Amino acid sequence: MVMDRNNRSHAPKGTPGGGRFEPKGGDAPADDVTPPASRPDPHDLAAIFDRPDLARQIDFTLADGGRVSGYAMDCERLPREHVPDGWHVYAIMESESDDDDADIMTIRENTRVNHRMDFATDRDLTDVIDDPELENVADWGFTDPTLADDLA
Repeated sequence: MVMDRNNRSHAPKGTPGGGRFEPKGGDAPADDVTPPASRPDPHDLAAIFDRPDLARQIDFTLADGGRVSGYAMDCERLPREHVPDGWHVYAIMESESDDDDADIMTIRENTRVNHRMDFATDRDLTDVIDDPELENVADWGFTDPTLADDLA
């Protein structure tokens, strides 16, 4: 038995179940640990990204302060008929604002007008998309790693 700095026991790394907290008092599951939510496998995205080396990680900050991350290719559309389980594809609509230095960025289910890019994310944005105020993205940007980097 290995003890962590909070005096909780867990199976040692390199053993079956290594790193998991051992149950308290018999075979009952540990009540002090929330199991991590399983994330969909990025390898499944090969079905919609023809060029994983060009699909970059992208992060959004929504108007409500929420964060969304995923993969996108600038100015590209992604096929929606082959979206793998656990993944969602949305469009970014970009339109001009009254402020010459700013554009309005909106996450939409899909768009034909002012399409900036499509992106794939493991987050369901049903509550965010098609916002009638058309300003649900506060900030966004590409990050360095590509999908190909994450698959390596």
